[in-house]
Amino acid sequence: MSEAKDLTEIRQQIQQRSAEQKLTQRSTMSVPEMRKLLGLKKTDSYWLVHKNLFKTQIIGGMMRIDLESFEKWYANQVKYKKVGGEEPGKELRENLIHLRKLQIFWEYMTVTCTIFGKMKSWSILQWIL
Repeated sequence: MSEAKDLTEIRQQIQQRSAEQKLTQRSTMSVPEMRKLLGLKKTDSYWLVHKNLFKTQIIGGMMRIDLESFEKWYANQVKYKKVGGEEPGKELRENLIHLRKLQIFWEYMTVTCTIFGKMKSWSILQWIL
């Protein structure tokens, strides 16, 4: 039983790699290809397309998804995950400021000054506004 499961997993990995290799050679993919890549149902895939999160175009009566804009969207979101593929949100994680670092920065930017004989804390933002 476990051998059959292992064979099924290997077959799925081969199919996934094959699909990814095909996608890297082209500039667009179909909605059914995106659906398989993300493991979505038909309705969910078209709902995602109609949200205009990535570029689409109609070619020969078929809706095609621009791979470059799709990959950019994928790298900046965390909700959807490729079946057997890389983790989503790569660019998002690289550009995200850790909350603790932000807190330290905010505390550092707080300046204490004397106004009208009273001690008050003013942030840089209050000075700018």
